[in-house]
Amino acid sequence: MTPSSVENIGAEGLPVFPRPAGYATVLLIAGAVAAILAGAWVIVAGLTAIALAVTLIGTIALWMARGKSGNILIGWVFLYPLGYYLLSYPRERPIIQFDRILIACLLVAILTAPGSSFQKVPADLRRAGTAWAVFLAATCISLLMAKNVLTTGRLIVDGLLLPAVLGWYVVRQFRLRGHEKWLHTAICVISLYCAAIGVAEIAQQKDLLAFHASDDYLLTDTSDPAAFAFLRPNGPFLANQTFAIAGLISFFLLAFLWTEIRETAGPARRILHCAGISAALLQANLPVFRSVFLTLILVTMIDVFWTTGIRRALRLVALGILPAVAIAIGLLFPAVFQDRTDSSNFTSRLAQDRQTWRIFIDHPLFGVGLFNFTPIASANSHYQVALDNVSPLDFPHNNLGWVAAETGLAGTIPFVLAQILLVVAFCRLRKSGERGHTAWRFFVFIFLSYWLTGMTETAAQYGELNMWFIFAVALLYRYAALESRPDAPPALSPELEGAP
Repeated sequence: MTPSSVENIGAEGLPVFPRPAGYATVLLIAGAVAAILAGAWVIVAGLTAIALAVTLIGTIALWMARGKSGNILIGWVFLYPLGYYLLSYPRERPIIQFDRILIACLLVAILTAPGSSFQKVPADLRRAGTAWAVFLAATCISLLMAKNVLTTGRLIVDGLLLPAVLGWYVVRQFRLRGHEKWLHTAICVISLYCAAIGVAEIAQQKDLLAFHASDDYLLTDTSDPAAFAFLRPNGPFLANQTFAIAGLISFFLLAFLWTEIRETAGPARRILHCAGISAALLQANLPVFRSVFLTLILVTMIDVFWTTGIRRALRLVALGILPAVAIAIGLLFPAVFQDRTDSSNFTSRLAQDRQTWRIFIDHPLFGVGLFNFTPIASANSHYQVALDNVSPLDFPHNNLGWVAAETGLAGTIPFVLAQILLVVAFCRLRKSGERGHTAWRFFVFIFLSYWLTGMTETAAQYGELNMWFIFAVALLYRYAALESRPDAPPALSPELEGAP
């Protein structure tokens, strides 16, 4: 560890600011509080926004000049959820957008970095990336069928292309070693404030950080107008499924990072970890998705076979606690329990799958085009077929159904192939040693977190969720395949390395 890195690590293992910056920060906060108390909060807010923007631009420029692109990525993690709400202009259909800023900075860092800082992307992962590139090419056919080319283009670029570029950067250039504590701190912080926003939204029954396109989903007891209405929160995200799945991914990322920093963690770090991982779990469950609850049960059951001793006992205890938690939620919020157990809720999904299948059969090669599903489904009586008097939802509510109906076989085949090749890459990686097994274990958990809910919600079209999922997956692969402990041989076996 270098002297500069030692200066930034506190006595308890927590990253801290250098003393001059710490004193200046305290003085600025004190001055802002005094101004707010004096009634000048509007001026303070404006000046703060300007100062933050100037500081952010200056810091990024300094990092890029010094070749510290890893710091840019960690800064993105700190701002990840709130960045979409605060750093997009204009707010609706933004030109300046959070992820675009990040990827632009990372591309510049890649172009200006010396060749010695790059790592070869292993052949297994390159195959998955090639399949994804073919899928991206297939989605471009939708531009010919689009009613709004810009809207379709934004989905392709922001939702599907930028996450792939982020994953490529992480695998090729990011150094996890030396950044573990900063990443752990960042994910703990974002989990804490996301959970806090979610709880506040439920308490106030209001979307506190609403986008124009976001919707409120209230679970109410229609028989009792005075009963509490349970808002399914989405926090700083556009959709509540993104809020839930991102929280679940954060939960497993924190558990993974803890395996790396646990031995050197002090009391403050341990408290932060407990608070952060609890907040991430709360965030995942606040929108009350049954698929998230089932994911936790399935993951716990799988982990029983991958652990021993006291850790296995804890997993078994968790399996007993989870049903009790579900019962407690039902008793505290009857409207939630009624909605989540209503048979019509399940039937509507089956009716929707039937509608999705009909649209795919009628447009098998190239689909109906991105964003064209709802207009075509709702306008054609052939697709309005009820099941047990329950009408379809006129929206896929299924990742595979969405891709199949809107891109046809041209998009579905490479999309599915990319997922299969990704699983194969990690499956082969598990044979490369302890680190490979750890990466495989947490990959399974994160992959299930994304896909189990993705089979009941069209989660794959949300770029902010895809960014977080790909970041997590790429980080795991980087950790096991391309980095090793200082005193250990390379983790990547010869058959995994592949030809350039």
